[in-house]
Amino acid sequence: MPTFHKYFPSLSLDKGDDDALFLSESPQVLFHQPFSICHLVSKILQPDNESRSLTCLSVTLVAKDRIFRAFPSNANETKASGAGKGGSKHSWSDMPKFLLAGAVSTALSRTCIAPLERIKLECIVQGSKHSWTEIIKWIWVSEGLKGFWKGNMLNLFRMVPFKSINFICYDMYLDHLLSVPEKEITNHDRLIGGGISGVIATVLCLPLDTIRTRLAAPGGAALGGVAGCFFHMIQNEGFFSLYKGLTPALISMGPASAVFYAVYDILKTSYVLHRKQCNDEKDIGVMRTLLYGAIAGACAETATYPLEVIRRQLQLQQSRNLGLAPTFIKLIQREGISSLFTGLVPSTLQVLPSASLSYLFYEMMKSILEIS
Repeated sequence: MPTFHKYFPSLSLDKGDDDALFLSESPQVLFHQPFSICHLVSKILQPDNESRSLTCLSVTLVAKDRIFRAFPSNANETKASGAGKGGSKHSWSDMPKFLLAGAVSTALSRTCIAPLERIKLECIVQGSKHSWTEIIKWIWVSEGLKGFWKGNMLNLFRMVPFKSINFICYDMYLDHLLSVPEKEITNHDRLIGGGISGVIATVLCLPLDTIRTRLAAPGGAALGGVAGCFFHMIQNEGFFSLYKGLTPALISMGPASAVFYAVYDILKTSYVLHRKQCNDEKDIGVMRTLLYGAIAGACAETATYPLEVIRRQLQLQQSRNLGLAPTFIKLIQREGISSLFTGLVPSTLQVLPSASLSYLFYEMMKSILEIS
């Protein structure tokens, strides 16, 4: 965008002489850097006109990103910002790209941390009878190194659709909010968006998680894989047996997703705003993406882990369906309050790299696919 200071030297500016004044092409809008003031121009004369007078309507405290969404300076910005669609950044045609980004990032991150996922699940299935260090030794002796990746494909079968749906629902929710005029994204919006995306992904993908838990339990190998376990549960326990543990899953996954996205976005936004205040547009970078993802994942995991344990116990029930409260009470009576945190250490160790790598790969895939 060309600078128009030299064309309109008599124009009174609220900022200092060092501020720059820019003109966008369509519609006619003057930007007063650092974009705290936007001049909506009703008439602009040619630069060689002698009077060089302007008729302006000033609007104060307009966010830079909102200005560029509402008033793009060229065709490229129009396309990128989704102008003509209420300021929305994305269209539904971007959904396959978001799904692909979520799927690839999940597959890569989950494969990297598969050993910790295996240890966590064994801790929950076997209860507090064995420590997580004993479980590591047992896996190594009985199955060797490859045993730590046992069930990884089944885990990807569950997690790839879950995380893909989770990512896309969260991004689309924030995109919808950005399409509302004069709307600024708040921490409350991030919590709600994370909770909604977690609930939707949980409802759609819980049957896959139930099947995986059954196959990992003692005797699960005799069920004949995913298809065999699916038909066995349908025939012997009914369709809704696939949704055992739905209540604690919703109670845990919703808040977990809300905490994760909220903490990550708060950390990321705070860093970006700090860099802008320092007049440094430096990108957040790989290391900070890893760090913020790890912090967000640890907060979410610790806050909701007891519900994760109860959910797994409900999924392991075959003939009896005790429900959330009876399962909770029985678990406490049988193994004590510490049983609610069985496997928390390997789970947290698993979540830290998982959350970090997941968000890192997701941001990388969005960059490769040219979505933001």
